[in-house]
Amino acid sequence: DIVITSSLAAADLLVRDFRCPASKVVPVPDGVDTEVFRPVWALDNGERYRVQSALGVPPGRKVVVYLGLLAEYQGSGILLRSAARVLARRRDVHFLLMGYPGEERYRNLARDLGISDAVTITGRVPYERAPRYLAAGDVAVAPKLSSTEANGKLLNYMALGLPVLANDNPDQVNVINESGAGLCVPLVAEAFAQAAITLMNNTALCQKMSGLGKAYVKQHRGYAELSQSLAQQYQSLISKQS
Repeated sequence: DIVITSSLAAADLLVRDFRCPASKVVPVPDGVDTEVFRPVWALDNGERYRVQSALGVPPGRKVVVYLGLLAEYQGSGILLRSAARVLARRRDVHFLLMGYPGEERYRNLARDLGISDAVTITGRVPYERAPRYLAAGDVAVAPKLSSTEANGKLLNYMALGLPVLANDNPDQVNVINESGAGLCVPLVAEAFAQAAITLMNNTALCQKMSGLGKAYVKQHRGYAELSQSLAQQYQSLISKQS
């Protein structure tokens, strides 16, 4: 009776390639719990330092954070190759990659690239710790390659007030363009590295993106609003059956 997707790109694919009637395909975008994912600045500097220290981040570093699956379709390999290019130009940067299942594969790649001392790969992170761990970052990255999947991590980053560097897949471009919360560039090692350096070199730009991202998710992507939209779809089905 109805097909619900988490992205506009997936909705377009269902209509175009799978011949689903457009009237039956309803995008309900991903959201974020803004009571759980609160701004980075809600942590005092002492707490932020303790989190960074517990995660193996040396003091005085700019921290690039990622939280999600570690796999090639998530862009993990290209992200590390990009990190190597960043670190060749700036040694005051640390990459904090949180996720699984490819921990050993990407630890080995970091070693082969000669950047193990500037990369921490934590493995699986419990959901309840994700906001505190992400708050250790200065810039968040979303290198996912998929062109149809939505990207909930993007919204988590924005809710925390982190400026975002994302691959230019359709869903991420839409969110970044609507919000102004970051940069979208092709997932090519040099382009991604240069964009990361641009963000780390421009404090004023990052502060602007932080405010825009937080305001956007609070207004458009909070759980309360999106759950109401989803409930309306179920209610319409119930009404048709009665």
